[in-house]
Amino acid sequence: MNLHLLQISDSALPISGYTHSWGLEGAIGLGLVHDPESLERWTGHWLRSSVGPFEGILVACSCRSARAGRPADVAALNRYADASIVPPTVRRASREMGEQLLGLGTT
Repeated sequence: MNLHLLQISDSALPISGYTHSWGLEGAIGLGLVHDPESLERWTGHWLRSSVGPFEGILVACSCRSARAGRPADVAALNRYADASIVPPTVRRASREMGEQLLGLGTT
C-alpha cells in the first residue's frame, strides 16, 4: 500500500481534492448526482469540459518540459494557469494548495 497516496487523498488533508467541490454540492442539491453512476457521469463531464481543455493541457506540457529539463517553460505554464483563475481568492487558495503539496513532496 502506498502511504503517500493515501495521505494525499485523505479528506483531512487541507490540500486534497476535498478542499473544493467544483460544483459537486450544487449538482447534488439539484438532484443531478444521486448515486454512484450519476457521480461517475458528473465527474466525467467535469473532467472533459472543465479540467481537460485547460489544466489537462497545462499538466501535459509541464510534464514534457520538466522531462526535457526546461524549468523556465514550466514556470511560464504556471503563470498561464495562475492568470486563468480570475477571482483573487480562488487564485490564492490554489497557490496555497500547490505550495502545501510541494512541501509534502519534499518531506
